Amino acid sequence: MNRLDRRRSINLGRSRLLLFSVLGFTLSLLTGTVFGQAKSPLEQRKEIDRLKVVATDAFKKYKAGDHDDAAKLIETAIGDVEQLLPQLDAKAKKVLEPILKGIEKTHQLLSIQGLELPPLPSIDGKKAESNVGKVSFLKDIAPWMVQQCGQCHIDAKRGRFSMENFAELMKGSGSGVVLFPKDAKGSRIVEVIETGDMPRGGGKVSPENLAKLKLWIEEGASFDGKDASEKLRTLAGVPASGAVPSANANREVARPTGKETVSFSRDVAPILLEQCTGCHINVRRFEGGLNMSNFTQLLKGGDSGAIIDPKDPESSLIIKKLRGQSGQRMPAGGRPALSEERIKLIATWISEKGTYDGDSPESKIENVIDIGWVRTASDSELRDRRRERSRKQWNLVVPKIKPDEASDDEFLVLGDLGSEGSSQLLKAVQDAAKVVKKQLKLGPNEPIVKGGLTLFAFGKRYDYGEFGKMAENRTLPPEWAGHWKKETIDTYVVIHFDPKVATRNHSLLIQLLSSVHVGALPGVPQWFGDGVGRSVIATVIGNDDPRIKEWITLLPTVSAKIKDPKDLIESKLGEEEAALTGFALVRSISTGNARKQYDQLLRQLHNGISFDEAFSGVFGPPELFVRKWLGLPAKR
Repeated sequence: MNRLDRRRSINLGRSRLLLFSVLGFTLSLLTGTVFGQAKSPLEQRKEIDRLKVVATDAFKKYKAGDHDDAAKLIETAIGDVEQLLPQLDAKAKKVLEPILKGIEKTHQLLSIQGLELPPLPSIDGKKAESNVGKVSFLKDIAPWMVQQCGQCHIDAKRGRFSMENFAELMKGSGSGVVLFPKDAKGSRIVEVIETGDMPRGGGKVSPENLAKLKLWIEEGASFDGKDASEKLRTLAGVPASGAVPSANANREVARPTGKETVSFSRDVAPILLEQCTGCHINVRRFEGGLNMSNFTQLLKGGDSGAIIDPKDPESSLIIKKLRGQSGQRMPAGGRPALSEERIKLIATWISEKGTYDGDSPESKIENVIDIGWVRTASDSELRDRRRERSRKQWNLVVPKIKPDEASDDEFLVLGDLGSEGSSQLLKAVQDAAKVVKKQLKLGPNEPIVKGGLTLFAFGKRYDYGEFGKMAENRTLPPEWAGHWKKETIDTYVVIHFDPKVATRNHSLLIQLLSSVHVGALPGVPQWFGDGVGRSVIATVIGNDDPRIKEWITLLPTVSAKIKDPKDLIESKLGEEEAALTGFALVRSISTGNARKQYDQLLRQLHNGISFDEAFSGVFGPPELFVRKWLGLPAKR
């Protein structure tokens, strides 16, 4: 039904309503009942109950997509309310109030869908001001954006797109503007929500919120706050995603003491991944609000509160659910019940303080399991598994092209370069590795990365960029010709390799191998790894290189943008901006009088000490050091 037909239908409903009102008034005269005369409390209650049914049915119709039927019911409800209000006493009006709010909600939702409805009466019988066409960014848009997009685009800057504040949202991503005022249809943000591509891991955006977003954009995408640079979390009143409610509100992540008999990464996480995927892991909408994708979310719990209580393992909700002692037994979906042996294993882990032996509590549960396996794996076992997974990743990203391979004990090249090109790249990476090991004071037989390294190589810049989109869900900065990524097993380098530019290939490989070597050490952030790589290549080839000249030229502009050390430390900068800042910082601590401290930092990282602990011990807490290094005023 088009909009004109809807309006005709609604106008017909209004005519019928008017007719029924006239007939009702005539009937009241014939029966001797004067319209407006107060009804008995019992009659009032019956009328209110009937109105509640109409309002509920209207909302159900809306949820089912029957907008026209819902509009007719709301029309009826408004007419009933207008007739009923003058006859109600104060007590009855109190009962009616929540029902009227429900009618108002459905009224607004239908109005957003483009249906024209009569104005709502207020509880005092006056016509309420219509909210149609007045979508508020602060009230209607920001809260759900923070909840559903916060982890990737507010607390981080995935895909070079930040929604930390309104100004950043309107600025768009590295690929361009995503939101065009008065053009919802042409706005990329609407497109990715409608197709289901976004949000990832934050549940599907509800039809109501999507409709409000479209209307807000069509109205001009105005900002109704005071400061467009104020953080969205602050404006929406939504705490950071790491906040843990209820029983675990102030609980810190407990680390193992060495006396535990059950390991989270080795024993518990594999059970959760096997049994809970599809409902609480690797889904868009988490059942019961329970996200178990990482340890922080597991600790947080779901709509029913925390599921882990170290003080009382047997009463922990997760144990009760697994035993079928609280509502539906888990796992659901037709899966068989967990054996008592496996349930006791989880209960024992909880009784031993529910310790966490992964890296970051924000790491995906799959990576945590990998960490548990890697601790006991030999170099050859890790190399075999890494290569197996690299080949599978190639087949997923480039399924129609069989990769050309070249390898030695340390490196595996997978590419579309032809056999000769792949062999040439292997020789180039071997030469680059010798330089890196010398610069970073590694032994000649010491690997760049434990378990070896995979290099994904592409002969065209376009294919290199497509790998970023397909394998990593991000748009790579246009100035990049290579990058690295670290995961416990899936640690690799990706490069646009042109055999005709050997000098560029050599310097780029030195940079990437240096970065991935340091970046793969415990807890080292991406920006620091990138900084080490760029600093090493600047030392090797000098500042006259065109790339390094450009980096140095851009540094003042980038550093001027940083208003808070957390912009760097918490990965809120764009990837290239963070890499440039890391380059400047590492150069400042790896030359002159600070060189001995820098070497000490690298030694501690090589000895297995986490980055935060090592950096704090040598230079002081990272946040304070970065603040002082940038020349920012001391935090009050």
